[in-house]
Amino acid sequence: MAPSATREAKQIVLVRHMAVTLFAGVLAGWLPSSAGAAAGDPGEVAKDFVKACWTVTHGDAAAGRQALDGLMAAPNWATTQLVFEAALKESPWMFDSYANGADPATAEPTVADTEMMAVPLFDIGELAKVSLTTSASGTPRPVYLRKVGDDWKVAIVTPLCIGLTAADGNPRDDLVATSTPEGVIHLLLEGCYLFILGDQKEGERLCRAALVDPPSETSWVRFVSCLKEKQIIFYSYAQGSTNEGQYVNFDPTSFTVKITRTEKLGEEIKAFIASSGADNPRPFRSKVTPRGQLRIVEWSSIYVDVKPVPKATW
Repeated sequence: MAPSATREAKQIVLVRHMAVTLFAGVLAGWLPSSAGAAAGDPGEVAKDFVKACWTVTHGDAAAGRQALDGLMAAPNWATTQLVFEAALKESPWMFDSYANGADPATAEPTVADTEMMAVPLFDIGELAKVSLTTSASGTPRPVYLRKVGDDWKVAIVTPLCIGLTAADGNPRDDLVATSTPEGVIHLLLEGCYLFILGDQKEGERLCRAALVDPPSETSWVRFVSCLKEKQIIFYSYAQGSTNEGQYVNFDPTSFTVKITRTEKLGEEIKAFIASSGADNPRPFRSKVTPRGQLRIVEWSSIYVDVKPVPKATW
């Protein structure tokens, strides 16, 4: 290698090192607040969460992930927040948009609104819906937090990655992590649970994002009717839920699903998801988009009745 090329390579390495050092400095500046008084303010925790994402995508990934471990409600968040985990790896622009055009190294996320949501059916306390402004959407996008002990922790992240307009003008959501049947059905169920937890608008947005085309009015009305009246159907797909536990013995903000098998049907993939309320796994079909992501094309078996909750005996 020529001396000039060697000097240029060293300069590039130095610049990268300086960038990592800068973000490490930012991290050192804000991380203590997340473990102190600011942990009692869901808005401040949400802002620290975005800064941790910036650290992962632009600075010291290991330090950023360590910060996320301290900010997230679930210790296994990388396996229960599939869209978020994939976005960290593949779509840093999503998190950059929350800098609202500023440099993430010095930017401060902006909280537009904070709303408290009661969650009576599950043992997770109340949720705090914190909406953050983003340059990639005309309206703020939400992240949801819950109390763990005395501190607010980040519980539901996917809506931050949905409804954003990419710089390349992609007209539909760039749904990272939906290149597998597990990923796309997980997204649909995240929408179902968010709908049931009380945020019907955002829940519906996530559900529609998982579908290849707008569904027929008849099928959508029936689907929404089940979300309102037969919630146990959707609870049954979360691993850990049981009929004996009335299907609510799981955390709807942090869950996994089990795909038992898949079949290739031309341009479609037929997959089967395990249900604790059915003897056999339930099928749904997905289609690969030109961007290599899956969208669900048929899911009517997903909202078929499950075994009823056992009646109480006295």
